[in-house]
Amino acid sequence: MPSKNLSQREISRRNVKYEIQIFNLGVELKLAHLENKGKKAVRNRKDDFIGSIYTDSILLHVRNLYKFFKSENGAQANDYLHIKWKPTKFNKINKNLIADINNYRSHISKTRKMGKGRPIWEEIIEDLRNEIAEVYAEFRRNLSDREIEHWPEWKELIEIK
Repeated sequence: MPSKNLSQREISRRNVKYEIQIFNLGVELKLAHLENKGKKAVRNRKDDFIGSIYTDSILLHVRNLYKFFKSENGAQANDYLHIKWKPTKFNKINKNLIADINNYRSHISKTRKMGKGRPIWEEIIEDLRNEIAEVYAEFRRNLSDREIEHWPEWKELIEIK
């Protein structure tokens, strides 16, 4: 139980910071896993499952951050800005990618897509991270002087202490 009552704004700020931190850690772990996996002569099923855990985590946080920055449902980036803002830096991360995440990775159903035609997530995770970093920087540039003190720069935010 928290020691003090936090405002909804502070809870949302902390949630976004957490999403960015865990997203970046997931990307780092996935890249290290891929590098290590490439060095092994024999792949095993456990390695594939570990890789899937990292991928699922990354994509979950991509989706959450996209919804926040696009101001869709729940806490919204525009709640913190003094102007109406739509991120211009989203290119790879768009409604089609979010639909692919939803269809290929994040639910159990009779219609879940599998197999051929699925995105090769490993090929784009660094691009996704770069795009979110750019959107976050753009978001910070649009914050008021009073609000910016609550949103550290990207490099400070991704350091887990």
